Amino acid sequence: MLGSINAFFTKVFDLLVIPFQTVEPVWPLVIISLISGVILLIIYGWVSNQQAIANTKKKIHSYLLESILFRHDVATSLKAQGRMFLQAGKYFSLAVPPIIILAIPCIFILSQLNLRYQSEALHPGERSLISITLAEPALLFDLVAQAPEGLNFTPPVRILDQAQIVWGIEAEQEGVYPVTIKNGTGEVLFEKDIYVGTTALKLATIHSRQWWIELLYPDDGGLLKNTPAIREIAVQYPGTLHPFLGIRWHWLILFLVLSILSGLVAARYLKVEI
Repeated sequence: MLGSINAFFTKVFDLLVIPFQTVEPVWPLVIISLISGVILLIIYGWVSNQQAIANTKKKIHSYLLESILFRHDVATSLKAQGRMFLQAGKYFSLAVPPIIILAIPCIFILSQLNLRYQSEALHPGERSLISITLAEPALLFDLVAQAPEGLNFTPPVRILDQAQIVWGIEAEQEGVYPVTIKNGTGEVLFEKDIYVGTTALKLATIHSRQWWIELLYPDDGGLLKNTPAIREIAVQYPGTLHPFLGIRWHWLILFLVLSILSGLVAARYLKVEI
């Protein structure tokens, strides 16, 4: 079920970024962030009690003014402040359920952006790691890694108590290198491309059978679908920052800033109480 949902969102985002393939990667990130802010605001308006939120905000403002106007009357001012804090609690109770609902589409949006904007390809001569976590520690001695000429492997390190095997990798030149993992009988368990010095639309760094990792790191290729012996595969790619308005941004910070700003602006025109 989760794999199907991830595949759906992956196709949607693939379509969204098609018109921007010839521009800098930051621009589709900017557009998606702005659109997401407006869409999430609209959903918030649908699922929240707008009238109750508006009334509560008015009461908070009125009690705030009362506490200021009657600040020389300590008893009256304190009562007004108490009522203000009670209304603030009510506002919190009205705002939290819609925010929890919004978290559901947010997770899928963020996981797709993470897939595309968190990492960049390796550079020639740069070293990295590939790790595989298995269901049985005994299987650690049954795996062989192969790659085309130009991608070099170090001897594997086996961590028995974690049922994990780790290879160091280093590429000599740019290219896309298909890494193949086989068992002792020569059967291919999986094949995964390693990108070096080239632009990739998506860089999946983790493939896991744990649902919460699959949720945060979507695997639209279903790499582990037919390999029950493997629990997780991880490839270390370097993180990247995106230049925008003279600043280099982490994609998550840029998304939060732009989506919040677009949501606040849209709220004024769409008359949504937040």
